[in-house]
Amino acid sequence: MMCPKCKTQMIGIQYIDPTERIVPEEHQYDGISEWRCIKCGYREGRWSHRELKGDDDYERKFDY
Repeated sequence: MMCPKCKTQMIGIQYIDPTERIVPEEHQYDGISEWRCIKCGYREGRWSHRELKGDDDYERKFDY
């Protein structure tokens, strides 16, 4: 997947947050949850395809 902003390859991020301080347990699962650009930092939800902004924004499991 290519970043829509800078056209750099994006990487898949899996949520692992055992403390549930950022991502509640019900939104954690095996597999990629979001795509992140390693160059410009753009983040996009895997299913919703919405831009994720800030450290406390994440792809919710049933938010599409």
